[in-house]
This record gives sequence, C-alpha cells and structure tokens, in this order.
Amino acid sequence: MADPMPVTSMWLTCQQPARDQRRGRYVPQTSSHPGKMLPHLAAHAISSYTAPGDLVFDPMCGSGTTLVEAMHLGRQGIGIDIEPRFTALAAANVALAASQGAAGAAQVLTGDATRLLELVPASAVGRVSLVLTSPPYGRGTHGLVQTTSTGVRKRNHHYGDRENGNLAYAGWSRLLDGFAAILAASYHLLGPGGTW
Repeated sequence: MADPMPVTSMWLTCQQPARDQRRGRYVPQTSSHPGKMLPHLAAHAISSYTAPGDLVFDPMCGSGTTLVEAMHLGRQGIGIDIEPRFTALAAANVALAASQGAAGAAQVLTGDATRLLELVPASAVGRVSLVLTSPPYGRGTHGLVQTTSTGVRKRNHHYGDRENGNLAYAGWSRLLDGFAAILAASYHLLGPGGTW
C-alpha cells in the first residue's frame, strides 16, 4: 500500500472544470448521470490510499468514475449500482479505459448495494484496499442546468427509477439506514490496512 497521505481537511484537486476532467476519458453519455464524482478527486484518493494492483471498491458506482480512475492508475476495481442504465454506462466507461490501455481492470455489477455481500465475488472479501463512493443524497441533484428565455431548465437531475428500491427515493430514514447497511457490509471487504 502507498504511504498514506496525512489527514487533511482540504485536497487541492479538481482545479479544472468537470467536463475537461472527463473529455476523452469517459463516453459522452456520462453527462446523463445526475451526480458524478469528479475524476481528479477519485484519482487523488486512489493514488493516496492504494498501490498498483490493489483492489478498489465502489458500492454505488454510478457512471463508473472510481473504476475508470482506478484502472488508469493500475488498480483493480469492483463497482455496484442498482440502476441498470448506470451500470451500462459504467461498463461503457470501463471498456473505454481498457481500450485506452489502462493497466488495471474493473468489474461492474448491477444490484442493490444493501446486499453487496451477496453480489461481490467471494474472492474480494478481505482484499479491498479502498472503498470510495459518492452516494445519492436524495432523489435529485442540480443535474445539467440551462438558462432559456423562459427561465432555468434542468435535465438529468433525478436518480434512476423509484420502483427498483433505489435509496435516492427512500426518504431520509431509509436512505440513512441503507447507507449504514452498505458501509457495514463494505467493512467486511476491507483487507488489512484498508481505508473507507
């Protein structure tokens, strides 16, 4: 494992606009995800807390930013998302990273992360060096905003499907209980010295 960075309250990352961080590294449809992690933030965390070959896990992987950045840094990745359209997007981004010669590899799984121990390969238990995610904080985000002559128009600002158990639509109590279940299960995946 890489020497851990000292704990700080601020990382000087993400000094470029998000679109510039993603350009050419992610499929264009990535902009349709309402809450994408910034690539430079993910890369900084991964390079600070893991070493090449380590396993990185994202229990709510969305468009796959954690996985793509792990791959480009020579790490392995596993990601889960409950929304099939987002796991398809993450898989497309993983395939793009592989086609660009990323040294690592990643696996994308569709399923409910509150049951992640039923979803991840048994070989991952006790091997994860870093759990890194950007979970939903409710059913909507700022999404993509456009000013029009009639006012502000938003698109791609809701998380997926409320019918499939997506925590974004669960209400605050269930949302927090779901996060707690996901974090508790993620703890079982961590190897010695793993970070979450």
